[in-house]
Amino acid sequence: MMILLILSKLEADFNRIERNNECNIGVQTMDNLKTIEKGKEINISIIAYLIIAGFFALLGMMIFQPLPEGSSEAIFLLFGALASGFGAVVNYFFGSSKSSNDKTKLMSNGIQPKKML
Repeated sequence: MMILLILSKLEADFNRIERNNECNIGVQTMDNLKTIEKGKEINISIIAYLIIAGFFALLGMMIFQPLPEGSSEAIFLLFGALASGFGAVVNYFFGSSKSSNDKTKLMSNGIQPKKML
């Protein structure tokens, strides 16, 4: 009888410790995800700044400097690629991707976004 009482107390203690560990693991996982998200945001911002700076630097060079002979096709190709990247950056930060990202952040914080009519 005494052994059963001790075993049931040990089992209750084990279950309590297991529940606490599960809660701690969940909190640690959320903290890790937030840290990863911050790192992604920083990387996206750096790449966006580089694309925008490259676009305007090449645009300024094309306006104020004469193009070297024989390399105008390569410069136009580079300008087209940077213009495409510039458009993607603008769409990401000001278009539907931005609102979708904001909605995802709200939902992860437990806040339900308002429905549009």
